[in-house]
Amino acid sequence: MNLPYHAWAGCLFLLVNCMEVDAQSESAPYRAPDDITFRQATIISEGSRLAAEVFSLKGNEEKQLTTIVMCHGWGGIAAGLRPEAVAFAQADRQRDRNVTVLALATLLICLVALGLGDYLVVRPVRDLLRTAQRFNQGDADARVGPDYRRGELGLLERSFDRLAEALQSARGGASS
Repeated sequence: MNLPYHAWAGCLFLLVNCMEVDAQSESAPYRAPDDITFRQATIISEGSRLAAEVFSLKGNEEKQLTTIVMCHGWGGIAAGLRPEAVAFAQADRQRDRNVTVLALATLLICLVALGLGDYLVVRPVRDLLRTAQRFNQGDADARVGPDYRRGELGLLERSFDRLAEALQSARGGASS
């Protein structure tokens, strides 16, 4: 007779303790960090009812990339995954910062490339073109140098000046 009494007492003890633990876990509502929007939802999919917790960065609620933690039943799985969900939601902010920095860096690189392209290519070619137009309009003393650039543009400038010298000396020799 003692055995059934102890078995019932043990079952009653376990039942009371489990109810206290369950009551303790649900008594304090979850409070997300201040920069996170947290809401609970119910999703019904293929006849199953799932409790979902949605975490997103404040200001990003309308974006499609929110973090959702779903669980079935009483929610113990969701409670265990909340720190990861918060971390993913906060990672959205870092991703947005990285995209902004990358866009600004790309814009800066493009502006520097345009400036260097103008300084290293467009201006020298424009100067050479102006000198050629002056020479064509009768200014026999029009020259690009003596400060020639390096590379192919410098070679083109020197060649133009040699051509102008040769034409001027040919005109001078023909007129005298």
